[in-house]
Amino acid sequence: MNHQIKLFGEALPTSPYGTAFFWFDSLSGSEKINELFEYQLIVKVRDEYHNPAHGYRGLEGFVSKQTADNGGTPGSDLNLQSLIGTEIAVRIRLDGLKLEYSQLGLGNHNHGEYTEQSSFSGSRFYRGLVNRVEVLPVRNRHATYKITLVPWLWLLTKTTNYKIYQKKSVLHIIEEVLERYPYPVEYRCSGNYPTLDFQIQYGEDDFSFIQRLMQEHGINFHFEHSQNHLTLVLSDHNAAFKEMDAEGYRNLSIYPPNQRFPNQAEYIEFFEPAQQLVSGKVQLSDFQFKKPSLTQTAQDQFLWDHHFAEQEIYEWQQGDFISAEDGGEHKAKQRVEQLYQHGYRAQGKGHLKGLQTGYRFNLENHPNGDANQGWLVLGTQTIIQDLSEEKADNQFYDSKVEFLVQPDAQIFRPDRTLDKPQGRPQTATVVGPEGQEIYTDQYGRVKVRFHWDRLHPSLRPKDEDDWTYSDGTNTCWLRVSTAWAGNNFGTIHLPRIGQEVIVDFFNGDPDMPFVAGRLTNPEHMPLWELPDQKALSGIKSKELGGSQANQLVMDDTQGQVQVHLKSDHQSSELNLGYITRIPDSSGRKDYRGQGFELRTDGHGVIRSAKGMILTTYAKNQAESYAKNIQNTTAQLKQAIEQHKTQTQTAINQKADERSLASTAQTDLATQEKAISGSGEQAELQAAQVVVGSSTGVAVVAEQSIHLNSNEQIALTSGKDVSLAVGERLFASANQGISLFTQSKGVRLFAGKDKIELQAQNGGLDAIARQNIQIISTEDKIEVTSPKEIILTAGGSQLLINSSGVFIKTGGKFEVKAGQHLFESGERVSYSLPFVPALINLQSELCPIKQVYSEPVVYAPPITTNSLVASNTTPTSSTPTSSTVKCSSHIPKKEDKNYDLRFPVKNNYNVDEQGIKISNILNRWEEISRRKFDLLYDPALNKITAKVIIKIQFMEAQQTINGVVTNVPYDKNSIQNHVSRPYDAIKLATIKTKIEETLNKEIKYLTPVQCNQAGGCACKIPMYLEVEFVENGRFHQKVNLFPKSPRPNTDNWAEERLDTNNQVMSPDREHALAHEVGHYFNFPDEYYFSGGMVHKMYINPRTKIVDLTIPEPVDDWKRYSLDNLMGQGATKLDPELPKYYFNFIKDWFERKTRIQWNIVT
Repeated sequence: MNHQIKLFGEALPTSPYGTAFFWFDSLSGSEKINELFEYQLIVKVRDEYHNPAHGYRGLEGFVSKQTADNGGTPGSDLNLQSLIGTEIAVRIRLDGLKLEYSQLGLGNHNHGEYTEQSSFSGSRFYRGLVNRVEVLPVRNRHATYKITLVPWLWLLTKTTNYKIYQKKSVLHIIEEVLERYPYPVEYRCSGNYPTLDFQIQYGEDDFSFIQRLMQEHGINFHFEHSQNHLTLVLSDHNAAFKEMDAEGYRNLSIYPPNQRFPNQAEYIEFFEPAQQLVSGKVQLSDFQFKKPSLTQTAQDQFLWDHHFAEQEIYEWQQGDFISAEDGGEHKAKQRVEQLYQHGYRAQGKGHLKGLQTGYRFNLENHPNGDANQGWLVLGTQTIIQDLSEEKADNQFYDSKVEFLVQPDAQIFRPDRTLDKPQGRPQTATVVGPEGQEIYTDQYGRVKVRFHWDRLHPSLRPKDEDDWTYSDGTNTCWLRVSTAWAGNNFGTIHLPRIGQEVIVDFFNGDPDMPFVAGRLTNPEHMPLWELPDQKALSGIKSKELGGSQANQLVMDDTQGQVQVHLKSDHQSSELNLGYITRIPDSSGRKDYRGQGFELRTDGHGVIRSAKGMILTTYAKNQAESYAKNIQNTTAQLKQAIEQHKTQTQTAINQKADERSLASTAQTDLATQEKAISGSGEQAELQAAQVVVGSSTGVAVVAEQSIHLNSNEQIALTSGKDVSLAVGERLFASANQGISLFTQSKGVRLFAGKDKIELQAQNGGLDAIARQNIQIISTEDKIEVTSPKEIILTAGGSQLLINSSGVFIKTGGKFEVKAGQHLFESGERVSYSLPFVPALINLQSELCPIKQVYSEPVVYAPPITTNSLVASNTTPTSSTPTSSTVKCSSHIPKKEDKNYDLRFPVKNNYNVDEQGIKISNILNRWEEISRRKFDLLYDPALNKITAKVIIKIQFMEAQQTINGVVTNVPYDKNSIQNHVSRPYDAIKLATIKTKIEETLNKEIKYLTPVQCNQAGGCACKIPMYLEVEFVENGRFHQKVNLFPKSPRPNTDNWAEERLDTNNQVMSPDREHALAHEVGHYFNFPDEYYFSGGMVHKMYINPRTKIVDLTIPEPVDDWKRYSLDNLMGQGATKLDPELPKYYFNFIKDWFERKTRIQWNIVT
């Protein structure tokens, strides 16, 4: 039978007449699924007249007759180089006999007979890429060549790369690699392959890279040969493997060996099934840092029916799957399928030119019944060689093939023969968006550019989470190793953009990089100049987008150690030890002293809740315990004893009418006990500030010094207390002044001008045990009284009054004068100096109309010292007035769920030009009715309006291309709202900010009858408060989102975004306080956008707001530029007009039946 084999290839050499020079000699090689095949094609050459070429040993090659006639030499016109890299196809016609046993011979394989009941037809192709051509020795006068054929996929072994793939599925990665090669690829995959965050081709050749990915994800590849194409087929299920191309090969029978069949017969000679023990269970384990407490395992099993079938393979797969739902179960199933398939396979051999790798056939006539089923050809070893003599056209060939198969019903998976390359520590550069210095996420991760990454920006696909760096390269988010990490504690130093970092890999896996450390280089030098400043160690940060820094320096210079903590902001620093200035990277500079220094160019605050000690008493080398102030307390006890002794002496001498217990002595003793404590380390039992000095204390101020105590101030001196005053010495006391000197006198001198003594509401006593002298050295002495002057001495008396002058004496009355004149009487005129009456606003009582029917037993008694007298005439509807103190006469008043309608009947709606639109009374009442709590607390003497808000923590999400992303809340866009955990800490911060804004300027209530206005002692402050609850009673329900461009009444945000989608500055963002204002029924007052205006500001003729009218009432804050309920919501210091508090005033008037004013 004529078996023609023909070669096809564009680069095959031909004669000038178009005839081929090569003819087929033999073909041998192997081909397996998931491997690159290799075939050795032996060809002989002939001339254009089909005559064998004349070759000579040692001069092997091809030469055409035309070339020979022209004097050419063997091989002179055969360009073997041009064959390399081209494709050659070998077509084998399947014109052979298909043998079948007769019915008589069935089952008797030793004596059976065959019949030629059918024959094969069609063609079988072998197509491959020429990667090698060898010149063989001349055989039978033919120049002979060996051509090695490989698949075009073999080209991928000649290209290595380092490349990052992000957010792509494994099929997308493979496709991206293969699309660089101009050959056909067919994808027969039905599996669901999740997006992989990060994959690296780590120095691997392209083939090894995609082969490893296919092995990891259970994807097969094989080739389908045709005359014009070699198609690469990728598949993940057995249905992707076709039946044999030649119909006669779809059902094959086995025939016994050692039979004589024609050379062209096609049959299976041997078929040997084999079973073996394999592991039947797989368990995979993973760790995902985003879910560290979650056990992430996946398992599967596929058991053969034999002993020890449950042997388990346990594998650690860190990072290879996210969770069981996101790929773990699928991987476990693939892994167990890889193991299971080896449990039952078969090997065979036969004369079959058309058997193809990656195709299926059915076996018949095998004595083992289980073998008669469908089989998938996993691999073939083929030898096809010429059996004929040298002829021009007709050649006969013998085909021998050995093959490996497994049941086609048994899923086939690629074996894992390739390991990932091992990543080693290397360096990379931190990258991020242009204009930023630190680019990180909530976990403190960063992105880097590996030095080997050479991708052009145009080659890197982008999505909504991508950003463009100057060279377009980045990695996935890399975790950053830190010295200490805990739940909101530890250390953190985020790598900054442009810095060089050390990148290592978990388990050496290139797909799992992390930042292990940082390095310096000439562009990022160490903190201080080395080696000169080698004694310095520490930490130094740098201001984002600026040049300032914070630093902690430890200076280990021999004999001059110091610690230096500094912030460049207002040059604030703490220096300990041998103080040397360290201003910048140049290191140590000038010497500045020893000890410690705490300094700043800004404000300084030292605050301690349980007490503070400032002392110069030494504790060398930190001996004893920290609060040991025995030197100070000993001196304090001595001073208290001196104070006690001298005070008691003054009381004994009647310099003070009080008892010793009523003086400062009791408080001083109590203070000393609180300072000293009882027992070791018991000092400062109260929050005292103790200042002690072993030498002295000097206090100097360019301006004023003010000492204040709500109780006692005591000065004790062992020697003198000296006052030197540049202008006036002024002392004012409410309860009296007592001066007592124990052993010396009291002297009061006025070097210039007079000495004036006034008793403005009492008498003046001058008492002395001995002489009293009143002397004027240069002028007169006047004694004046509007009633009487009485001089009494030794039983005699001189009385002077308006009735006359009267002298009384029991002894002699003697008058000596140079002249005696007694004229008629004359009344003497005189004037008295003005003595003002004392008014004390802090202690006098304010008039309040007491209207309660029940007695108020704890009110103080009515006195005649009332600051303002009431002239109101009592009526049946006006109860009798009583005068009491504000803070004690009104009992507790409270209304829960107070229902308010804001009084807007005098307000009008205007547009942005100030033109009246309408009266908005009805509309506003319909939409603004609110409830809240009102409380007057007499113990605190304040009124509180409080709204209780139920908070639901929410997040806004959008789903784009199947990816769920958290986004700012926007009422104008469609979003999915989901709950998030309740966070009381955030609410405390929000509450503080809202209440600080609402109560920036405290408003007070004062009685209308008090004519002192804001100076009246009866002032009750009003506060607006919020309370956040998760459950229970509430007035308002609010959703709280992380961010929003515009919060509203029902939906708040922790951070507000401006029109550029940037977070607004907190000191200019008061949207939440504005919304709380609505909960108290405060209306919007945007004048330029239309707001509420009191009717008296509307010009009755033009119906336009008249801004020239002064503001006689508090019903409108005209421009509303600073109003919290207007444009002030985005100002630094928004304000609330007084009229917003009218609702508290009205409520309190109804509760107390007293009229009140609102003051600031």
